[in-house]
Amino acid sequence: MQNRQIGKIIGVSYTTVTTLLESGKTEQISKTLFNFEVNTGDEVFLYFDDKGEIVFTELRQKSSPSSSSDIRVTHSYSPQKGYDEGSFWGGFFLTLILPVVGLVIALVLDKSETRRGALRAVIVQAILGVLIFLLSLMGFCVAVY
Repeated sequence: MQNRQIGKIIGVSYTTVTTLLESGKTEQISKTLFNFEVNTGDEVFLYFDDKGEIVFTELRQKSSPSSSSDIRVTHSYSPQKGYDEGSFWGGFFLTLILPVVGLVIALVLDKSETRRGALRAVIVQAILGVLIFLLSLMGFCVAVY
């Protein structure tokens, strides 16, 4: 996760948490994203995916005001987003059976596992195609002699 923003909790309601990002932008976040207790003034690290949606949060909170070295770190993944990376085998078999259609669908869905399966199916098809061609050529040569 490369897209990390640091934010400070500036408001907590029953359903949302308002954070002020280091860029100066405020962000309304569903409280279901946090499976830990958040309070106004806490420092939060928000991790965004490529689409700009929050998929991971981290809360840094000092346990006591006098101790600056004692830090509790809590992680939470986004349960409500339903982040789906796709299906490797779905992309593989779809592309193996219907090569062009499967590859186009896998690229349009933009899910990493589906795309990876589809690309591997293309490689398998290329290898099988070369083997079938070579076997056919050898069979033709044997039939001619």
